[in-house]
Amino acid sequence: MNYHKPVILVCGKTGAGKSSLIRAVTPSGTVPEDAVGEGKPITQGLVFYKTENAVFVDSEGMVLGQTVSEYQQFLVAEIVSKTGSETDGKISQVWYCLDGAGMRLQAADKEILSFFGDDALLVVTKSELLNKKQFAELHNEIKKTIPMNRVVMTSSATQMGLERLMELTISHVATHLPNDQQSRFKEELHKAYAERFAEWQKVCDKKADEYILWAAARAAALTIIPIPLTDAIPLSLNEFYLYTKVFAVYGHLDWKNVLMSLGYTSMATFIGRFIVIRIVTTTVPIPFLKSGVASSMTFMTGNLLKHVARSMKKPTKEELKNTVKSAKKDWEEKKKLLAQIPAEAPQ
Repeated sequence: MNYHKPVILVCGKTGAGKSSLIRAVTPSGTVPEDAVGEGKPITQGLVFYKTENAVFVDSEGMVLGQTVSEYQQFLVAEIVSKTGSETDGKISQVWYCLDGAGMRLQAADKEILSFFGDDALLVVTKSELLNKKQFAELHNEIKKTIPMNRVVMTSSATQMGLERLMELTISHVATHLPNDQQSRFKEELHKAYAERFAEWQKVCDKKADEYILWAAARAAALTIIPIPLTDAIPLSLNEFYLYTKVFAVYGHLDWKNVLMSLGYTSMATFIGRFIVIRIVTTTVPIPFLKSGVASSMTFMTGNLLKHVARSMKKPTKEELKNTVKSAKKDWEEKKKLLAQIPAEAPQ
C-alpha cells in the first residue's frame, strides 16, 4: 500500500465476540485458535494483528463491575502507550462490539459510543442468534442512540454483514485522508478485499434466497383460502419478516432507513403494481390465482430488496429491469420447490 495501514480498534464487553470478528475478516492464521475464548476473557491489554492491508487491535473486554470511566481510561492509556510503537498511525476506526445473543444496549455501551463519537461503528455480533422479539427490542434501543448508518449486524459464524462492515470502515478511513488520496485508497483496499467480498456476498446471497423462497411459499399458503381480504394482514406480516431478514443478512438493522436513504423512487412503479395486484388478489376469491400471484410477487419483491441491500446503491432502471427479468426466470425453477419448503421460518 502507498498509505499508512488503517488501524482498527475492536472493543466491547468480555464475550462480545471481538477476537472472533477479527478472525473472520483477516487471512487464515492471523488470529490463533487459542485467542478465541467462546465468551470467556482471553485477550489481555491490547493485541495487534497486522495484515498486509490493515492493523486490527483486539482489546481486553470490559468486565462485570468495571466502570465505563475505568474502561475508557484503560483503552486510552493502552492506545497512547502501545499504538505509536506498534503502528505507523493513530486509531482510524473503532468497532464497538455488542453481543447479539441476548445482550441489550445498556447505559455503559451508550457512554462508550458517545466517547468515541463518529469514529465508532456499533457492531452487533452473533446476529444470527437474535429472535424476532430481541431483534425488535434491539432496533428500538439502538435507533435512539446512534445513526443506523453506523450500525452493522454481523455474524462471524455465518459471515453475514462482514462485507458491509469492511465497506463502511474503508469509506470512513478514507475521509481522514487528503481529498486527492481518498479515491486511490478506496481502490486499493477494495482490490485487496475483492476475493473476500465476493466470498461473503455469495454466502449472503444464498441465505437471502432461503428467506425469499420461504416467504414466497408462505404467501402461497396464506392465500390458498378463497375468502376476500382475510389474508391481507398475514401477507403484510410475511413481507415485513422478509424485508427485515433480507436486509439483516447484508448487515442492516433497519430496512426502512436503507430504502429511504437511497431515495427509492425508481422502485415506485414496481411497488405500485405490486400493491394493485395484491389488492385485486385479496378481493377475488380464486385461490390458485391468488396464491400464484402472491407467491410470485413476493419472490420478485424479495429479489429487488436483495439487490438494494447488497449494493447499497440506488438501482438504475436497467438494473431493476434485469433483476426482475432474472427473478422471473429463477421463479420458474424455484416454484416447483414450494411444496417442499418447511412451515417453520429459517433462522
